[in-house]
Amino acid sequence: MVSYEGPMNTKGEIMARILVIGEKPNVDRIGNTLTLQGLEIIAIVPSVKEALHVLQDEPVDVVLLASSHIEGNEAPAIQPIVEMGLPVLQASFQAGGMGTLHFMTPFQQSDLPFLTEKVQILREETDPENYLREMADILPHIMFETDGDGILSYANSAALEAFGYSTKDFEERLSIIDLFGVEESERVRKDFLKALENIPVERAEYVALRKDDTTFPAEVCFFPAEDARGRVRIIAADISEQKRAEEAVYRSRMQMRNLFEASKLLNSTMDQDEIFAIASHSIQQLVGFDRFDVFLVSDQGMVQAYTVGTGETREEHVEESLVTHCIQNREVLFFEDSPREYSLGEHTSRIVVPLIVKNQCMGALLMSSSTQVYTQHDVDVLEVLSEVISSATKNAQLHQEIKASGHELERKIELRSKRIEVILSTRQALQTERNWEKGLSIIVDSMRKLEFERCGIFLVNSRRKTLEFHFGQGIQLPEVGAAAPLGNPQYFGVSCVLEKKTIHVTDSSTVKGLHVASLASSFVWVPIVVQDEAFAALAADNVKSNRVITEEDVKDLEILAGLCAAFIDRTRVFIEPVPEKTLKTEVKYGLDSSECYIITEKRPKVSYEIFADLVTHSIPGFIITREHPEKIRRRHKLIRTPMLWLSRSGVENTLSPDDLPRLVRMVDDFTRKSDESVVLLDGLEYLMSQTSFATVLRHLHELRDITMLNNARMIIPLHRGTLSIREYSILEKEFSILESG
Repeated sequence: MVSYEGPMNTKGEIMARILVIGEKPNVDRIGNTLTLQGLEIIAIVPSVKEALHVLQDEPVDVVLLASSHIEGNEAPAIQPIVEMGLPVLQASFQAGGMGTLHFMTPFQQSDLPFLTEKVQILREETDPENYLREMADILPHIMFETDGDGILSYANSAALEAFGYSTKDFEERLSIIDLFGVEESERVRKDFLKALENIPVERAEYVALRKDDTTFPAEVCFFPAEDARGRVRIIAADISEQKRAEEAVYRSRMQMRNLFEASKLLNSTMDQDEIFAIASHSIQQLVGFDRFDVFLVSDQGMVQAYTVGTGETREEHVEESLVTHCIQNREVLFFEDSPREYSLGEHTSRIVVPLIVKNQCMGALLMSSSTQVYTQHDVDVLEVLSEVISSATKNAQLHQEIKASGHELERKIELRSKRIEVILSTRQALQTERNWEKGLSIIVDSMRKLEFERCGIFLVNSRRKTLEFHFGQGIQLPEVGAAAPLGNPQYFGVSCVLEKKTIHVTDSSTVKGLHVASLASSFVWVPIVVQDEAFAALAADNVKSNRVITEEDVKDLEILAGLCAAFIDRTRVFIEPVPEKTLKTEVKYGLDSSECYIITEKRPKVSYEIFADLVTHSIPGFIITREHPEKIRRRHKLIRTPMLWLSRSGVENTLSPDDLPRLVRMVDDFTRKSDESVVLLDGLEYLMSQTSFATVLRHLHELRDITMLNNARMIIPLHRGTLSIREYSILEKEFSILESG
């Protein structure tokens, strides 16, 4: 055996180890060719017999015949090597030093990806650099060269085609980093510098970057150029096909595992929704989808029992047509790329699989995807899984039927317990509340918790003689203030408060009457009676679902109405009209009755003087003030005059600023009890700051109407600077303005 002393391979990773059979002079002639092809000559032997001895001790990838004594694929001498399954190359020499290398045995490029099946032997007088580039251009593999700065100086045809560049692009001084992208830059830089310093670089997998910014996996090796002029050569292979094959194997393995896991999970539950969720998760892992639907056959026809995924655009009639065909014919429908008549919005690939149990089709699965194309393999996988889903779904349905009666009983008990809890919570909340608005809100909240789809409270306005909608919850509510005249008992609500009894209708088509809101098929009105006076009415229905109002519903509402009546009665403030004095002297400030006066002043001095003048001349008065009443009494010597404090403190004889309806009722009640009276409202600015100008203005209109109807006088001090010009103009039009100065 002769050790080879000629040109060796680069110091980069060796891609194939070669054993040469032949004379050393012949090997010297092709040494450069072997090196350029990535072959490392491990030994040179003169005969096949000695080669067999080497093969027993050394790992060899290729055997090269460089002897003129053995020619042709049928040479019997090399038969033992052929039988070992090794690739065998034969060198054929021609005149002028040229020759070729060709394989004598079947050869797969995947075995030696950097070898071609036929390569040209370098002539002794040929320039190695030019020869390398000529040879590289016929190679199917990628080859680049760079200078010492990493700027690309050469690319073979395969490289240009793989990366999408042209030779003109090299004028832009492309960098090696441009071939792999920023995320690979650190690895590329390290391997490049190693090759530049003649340090061996292991072959590695990189994500290569094309000119159009698309990527592909590549196996890459860096090694220095042979001329040692500070250049680096990169040889790469596109391994996309290899990756796809690996992914296919992995996917098939995972599909089998997922099928097994899905089968265990599907048979471990009796909940139909959970079964479909497990099925959805499993199918997403097995074949993927943008959207997944489950359709089941029921007594009412075909229904969509489950859906998940994106793709909101749908053509329901086309879906139903596909699924109906699948169910009726109990056959799989597979659209690799749906024709126009089956296009469901954005989806283009879909599979419909029937769910069959004991020869009966109980539904179908519909998978749609716009991001991938389904294959027949996907269909086969889904058919297997559908059998498990069918069985699990049928078992779940039977289980649900058995439990149905028990569940219904449990539901009724739970609902009754919940309703009792709502009523008890309402009673407790009202016991600590004094604010009418909040109290009424608690009542309506409780009605909603009793699961009425629409509910509200209507207040009796005795002054306007109307039944007015105050507020409510749910859908299709009337506007606040919508009213029915108390003189028209054809309105169900009016009849309820006039007769002070509940009106319960289970089928509105069998009765005649008028409604303040839109008509529901079943409804109830319950009066709120305080001290034998109809104060308001509760109304409830199920306008969307048309669920019938039951006797149980009515009883619960009557309990809430009773709680509301007790709350109103408890929080009522009875104010008796009593004058401070009955002086016989002439009244200093002669304000006309049935008028509402706004007195402009920074501090309400004149307003209190006018009020004190009137109440000491036999006219009962009532003060609502932001200042504490005790200060008012001491300052103006008002002993008998009733007063309310505008405050959120919640103490006795206070009125919350957001409880304006209660204020209106109290003023109405006070002014109706005497032939004439005077009311001082001190704190208009505070009310507007706590609510809004529009809210206060609406209630001022009501107070003005009360003043006119009950022969009263109302005095409202106001700091003009607290209002905008527009707001003041509105008050100026609606009320009598007195300038204090």
